[in-house]
Amino acid sequence: MPDLNTRASGRQLDGPPDAESVMQRYREQESRLTNRLRLLTALVVAAAALIVYAVSAGDALHATAAITGTLVCLGGAAQTRTARNRARQLLESGAAETIAHHIAEAGRRPAGAPPLFAQQYCMVNRQFAGGRMQAGPVPPVFLVVVRDSQLAVMQSPATPVMRVPAADTQIATPKLQRRFGTITTLRIAGQLWGFDFSRVSLAEQHAGFLRQAFTLGSPRKSFRRGREINDRFIAALLQSGASR
Repeated sequence: MPDLNTRASGRQLDGPPDAESVMQRYREQESRLTNRLRLLTALVVAAAALIVYAVSAGDALHATAAITGTLVCLGGAAQTRTARNRARQLLESGAAETIAHHIAEAGRRPAGAPPLFAQQYCMVNRQFAGGRMQAGPVPPVFLVVVRDSQLAVMQSPATPVMRVPAADTQIATPKLQRRFGTITTLRIAGQLWGFDFSRVSLAEQHAGFLRQAFTLGSPRKSFRRGREINDRFIAALLQSGASR
């Protein structure tokens, strides 16, 4: 995910981005996602051919492995296609250029106080009552910032999602999610939103789709990191006027 304000480590960018550099990020993002989608499509075709061969040969073990690989590649392809289509739509509609100019203008303003909370690689999604997520995969491509008593969310590469006063948010995390400690549910204008930090650690390590999907490698570290970030997020919201 491109760094638009601050990295998760807190390091500031060397200078404010100009509109053309932001547009270039959009183009590069669209190109990378297109290439990734082509690769995943080729893998799906190859896996499907392997399934046919294994079934015809009566090799159940390799057929099962090929089916599993196909499902993983299909999931990655669906997620990649959604992100690619979004970036392409913004480029073709001219919305990306408008956003780029807004970001450039914001970058030229005098820097204020550092944010109480700023974290990339978050998952943000609407929720139903009880904490159930709305349908659809949610990749860790959101930047969440609490600054100047405002909650702001931006989606990679540079799409504003929301900006609301923290005082207008209510922490409404269900009991089960509180036990995990990596997710906070906020009620904003009557709608429930889930802020999930469980995959930040893997995303910071630039883990691939397979590791991010199944949390392989170091799940304890990922959840520990997610809980620590979630605690800071809640503290920043409460300090900015959010209610429970």
